Amino acid sequence: MKNREFIKQHLSKLNIQELLRYRLLFCSGEANEDLELDICDLFKYPMRLEISYFDNWQKDVLKVLFRHLEGECGSSCEVDEKIANLLSNRGFSEKDNRILRLFECFMTSLQSNNVVLLYSSLHRRLDSLTF
Repeated sequence: MKNREFIKQHLSKLNIQELLRYRLLFCSGEANEDLELDICDLFKYPMRLEISYFDNWQKDVLKVLFRHLEGECGSSCEVDEKIANLLSNRGFSEKDNRILRLFECFMTSLQSNNVVLLYSSLHRRLDSLTF
């Protein structure tokens, strides 16, 4: 199995909060990126988390980890160890911590039983279409 497959396997075990942490630690400073704005948009468009954000974050982290892991790894445990070493050498900035708190607030509101998602009339019309 190649490094790419081991990394994919590692990433598939992460929950959304862990994936966001990886995204912040490994992919910060990329051009045309405003992760804080993306998280703020989740309050208006929560479906983006499932539709695009999760897959995009996984793809971005996979790309960066693939570049950072040197040499061929013989097992998934070896990849896990190398990723753990990379994580130990990195820390969150103040902006990263703000983004994490904002995301925690979003997740709390999403899981709350007294919050109702409001759909626009266009969204309702799209949902009623049958193909």
